[in-house]
Amino acid sequence: MKFLNLKSIAILSFLILILLISLYLVFKNDEENIVYEQVETPQREKIISTNPNDVKRETFTPVVLGFEDCIDLVGEEKEECLNQVNYNVAYLNDDISYCLEINNYDKRSECIYGLVRELYSVNSCKRIPNHSRSMSCIQDSSIATRYTDFCEIFEGEPYEKQECLDRTNAFVIPERYEINECSSIETLEYKNLCFQNFYDACDDLKDRGDREDCNSARDYYLISIKEDCQKLLSSKYQRVCFEKFKPENINKKVTELDIDGDGLWDEKELWMNTDPFNPDTDGDGLSDYEEIIEKKGGNPLDADTDQDGLSDYDEIQLGTSVQRPDSDGDGILDSADSDPLSGDSDNDRLTDAEEILWGTDPNNRDTDGDGLSDYNEIKNGKNPLGEGWKSDTDGDGLIDVDEIFYLTNATKKDTDGDGVNDRDEIEAGTNPLGPGDFDFDGDRLSDKEEIELGTNIYKSDTNGDDVTDYESIKKGLDPISKDTDGDGLNNLYEIKNDLDPIKSDTDGDGLSDGDEINKYFTNPKDLDTDNDGFLDGEEVQAGFDPRTASGV
Repeated sequence: MKFLNLKSIAILSFLILILLISLYLVFKNDEENIVYEQVETPQREKIISTNPNDVKRETFTPVVLGFEDCIDLVGEEKEECLNQVNYNVAYLNDDISYCLEINNYDKRSECIYGLVRELYSVNSCKRIPNHSRSMSCIQDSSIATRYTDFCEIFEGEPYEKQECLDRTNAFVIPERYEINECSSIETLEYKNLCFQNFYDACDDLKDRGDREDCNSARDYYLISIKEDCQKLLSSKYQRVCFEKFKPENINKKVTELDIDGDGLWDEKELWMNTDPFNPDTDGDGLSDYEEIIEKKGGNPLDADTDQDGLSDYDEIQLGTSVQRPDSDGDGILDSADSDPLSGDSDNDRLTDAEEILWGTDPNNRDTDGDGLSDYNEIKNGKNPLGEGWKSDTDGDGLIDVDEIFYLTNATKKDTDGDGVNDRDEIEAGTNPLGPGDFDFDGDRLSDKEEIELGTNIYKSDTNGDDVTDYESIKKGLDPISKDTDGDGLNNLYEIKNDLDPIKSDTDGDGLSDGDEINKYFTNPKDLDTDNDGFLDGEEVQAGFDPRTASGV
C-alpha cells in the first residue's frame, strides 16, 4: 500500500469493504438471516443508526389487514387471515401478547422473534418457541450490545460459546482499532469479518500468516487478469486465483468453482478459512460441507471440536455430542467414560428420567415417529407424543409453547410450588417463577407497577433510550420519553457525556444543552465557553459569538 496516496487508500478500502460485506451476506447460510416480505410485515420503523443526533430509519409499507377483513372468510382461509392480523397488530402496537393469539407455530415463533430480538435480553430471547431462533436472537443481542456475557448461555458447549464470543468480538475489536486482536478470534469466518474493517492496516499485523491472508483477501477481489494472481501473498489465495482464470473456468459462476469437490465453492472456503484443495480440512472423516452446511460436526478446522479426546466423526458414530465434552453430564469426558451416554438409553439428549417426566419412550429417539427426535420437539415446545403442537403436558392450562414463553416448567402445573398453578398466577399478575408479582420483562418493575406507570410490561426499556424503565425511574428520568428534559438530546447520550438528563441547561448559561451542541457549538458544561466573562446565553442574546472572546 506504500505506493498509493492517502486518497487512493481511502477509496480502495471503501470499495473493498462494500464488496466483502456483500460477499459475507451471500455466504451466510444460517437460518437466523430472515427477510420479512413486505406483505408479511406491517408498517413499522426500523432504526438503522442509533446516533442520538442522526437517527436514520427505514419504513416498511405493506398491505395491512384488519380483523374486519376476516369476518366473511371460512376455514383455513379465515385462520390464516386472523393469524396475519394478529401478527400485524403485534408489530404496529409493539405488543407481544398478540403473538400468542396466532394459531400457527411457525408464524407465532416469527412474531415473537421479531419483537424480542431488539430487546437485547437473554430472557427475552429464551421466550421464542423455536430453539434455533432463540439461540440466534441471543447471538444477535450479544453483537448489538457488544456484551459478551450473553454467550454464557452456551456454557457446557465450548464450540457454541466460542462462536458466540468470536462473532461478538468481530464487531467489538474494530471499535478499539486494534487489528492484532483479530488474530485471537478462533471461529471460521469471524476472523475475516474482523480483518475486513482493517484492510488499510494489514501490514500492521504481527503474525505473518494473518498478514498475508489479510492482504490477499483485500487484493483478491480486485484482480481482473490472470497475471496479477502471482502478486497475492498467500499461496492459497494465489492458487484459487489461477484456477479461476483457467480457460475452462472463465465463464463459470463463482458458485460453480469447487476445486476439491466438497460442495463448498472455492471463494467461500477462502472466507471460511477452510482448505479449498482438501474436502476434509481437519481430517476428521467429515467433509467441510458436512461440518459447515449440514452441521453434522462442529469446527471444520478442528478434528475434535469439543476437545474431549474423541474425533467429531467418532462422536457421531457413538451418538455423543460433538459440542459437549461430557455428553451425559456425569463429570467424565466422553473419551474416558466407559458409558458416555449413561442415563440416555436412546441417545436423544434427553435423560431417561426426563423421558419419564414427559411420558416419552426412553428407548426410542422419536416416540411419535414424526421424524423429529423427542429432544427436538421438547426443546421447541412441541409435543413428542404426536398430539400436535398445542399440547399441554402438565395440564395447567398453558400449552407447552407458552410455557417456553413464560419461562415456566412444562412438566409441572405449579413451577414455583406455591400452591397456585402457573396459568392462574399469570392471569392474577403474580409470579409463577417465585414470590412477588410478575415481572415479565425482568426490568425490576412488576407488571402491576408498569401498568400504573404506563410503561410496556414486555419491554425492559419502553422508550428505547438504552436505560431500563427501572433505572430511568431510579435516576429521575421519564421511562416513556427518550428526552426527559426536552432539550433535544437522548437521555443516555446526556448520561454518557456527563450532562444532566433532567435539566435542559446543565451549566445554567441560558442555552439548552441541545442548542449548545447542535446549534451554537458551545460547551454545555461550561457557562462561559470563550472565558470572556459573559455567559454563553448572554452573548447569543446580544448577537455575539459565544465561542470567541472578541465576540465576533
